[in-house]
Amino acid sequence: MYSLNGRQIPRLEKIILAVLTLTFPVSMLFSGTRGAYVLVPAALFLFAILNYNKKVLLFTGIAAVFFVVLVNVPTGDPNLMRFQTAFKPNDDPSYKLRKYNQKRIQPYILTHPIGFGLGSVGGWGKRFGDGGLVSQFQPDSGYVRTAVELGPIGLIIFCILMFTVMKTGINNFYRAKDPEIKTYILGITMVIFAYNIANFPQEAPVQFPSNVLFSLDMALVTILYRLDKQKQQDEAAQLTTQI
Repeated sequence: MYSLNGRQIPRLEKIILAVLTLTFPVSMLFSGTRGAYVLVPAALFLFAILNYNKKVLLFTGIAAVFFVVLVNVPTGDPNLMRFQTAFKPNDDPSYKLRKYNQKRIQPYILTHPIGFGLGSVGGWGKRFGDGGLVSQFQPDSGYVRTAVELGPIGLIIFCILMFTVMKTGINNFYRAKDPEIKTYILGITMVIFAYNIANFPQEAPVQFPSNVLFSLDMALVTILYRLDKQKQQDEAAQLTTQI
């Protein structure tokens, strides 16, 4: 068994990785989360696209079949039922309520192109607002909060920023030459992609410590590529000196 950068993985490390691979999904089942379940197949989908080869496609296909069976299998277990509702949101009462509340706020968003200002909704809105509908509104979504606080214009700017970061990460993954650095860029790009997916049902990128990690990841996709170029230049200079 080899890692993405071609390094042979020691036996002990294989065992540890296998145990962790089984432990993390089980921990998610008992944590009460819903949004995290969707991030696993979403990140796996991006991984299959960027790291296209037969082994990855085979693993992705097997994982997809497993997920489809797990989502549709009849069960009475509350943890598994909660997992299934993550992929069937229209059957979840809490999602229906959030969808209804977000539908109510849409006219306010459309009539305020630059929004109501930072901290106008959620906890800060209740604390400092005027008690109106907007100040009492719970966005339950990073994109909805952005739309209310910064308006459609701010939401467009935010989406352009996320698109640029993702595009930079993908481009740098293919441009990088060093296998280890390519692996780091791929992993970080998948994390950024997962954060953007999680930003729909939750406000994932702004919660501590995710806000620190998210900002760090956005910087690393560029810094790692610079390190790769510097490494290639150093190796070329060393080769020229030897000749």
